[in-house]
Amino acid sequence: MDGDQNQLNLDLLAQRVKQQGLMLQHLRKQVKQQDDQVKQQSLKVFNLKFRVFQSQRKKHPIARKKCYRGWLIKLIPQGCHWTVAYSTPGNEVFIDEKNYETSVEALAAAKGVVDRNITGWALLDFLFELYEDQKINTEQYSQLMNSLVEDCF
Repeated sequence: MDGDQNQLNLDLLAQRVKQQGLMLQHLRKQVKQQDDQVKQQSLKVFNLKFRVFQSQRKKHPIARKKCYRGWLIKLIPQGCHWTVAYSTPGNEVFIDEKNYETSVEALAAAKGVVDRNITGWALLDFLFELYEDQKINTEQYSQLMNSLVEDCF
């Protein structure tokens, strides 16, 4: 009788583990969907900021465009300062709201932004792979992802 009860307990435990695994898979899908939604919302915000910026500034004949690592960098004179607009290979557009004294300084800063973004996205992809392969847990994934976002973007 004890053997039958133990087998029943093991079967129930195996069923619970299987259910937990299915729930974990579902939660992972939800996290990925939420991450995708956040990326889409960020893209909308950047595009809106760029449209507002474009509508408020006058065309300037001195504005310079430069391609760097597949990104288009546009240096825009603003009185005695320079600002930078970026367009990613996926056509995401955003504006650096800092003012730079010279176009050389603005371009150097822009290249740094591009390098940080490219590196950050590559690291986020790698981090997600580790999470999907269950080499890190949800808490570790969240902490590392937040740290990367703070440092790279």
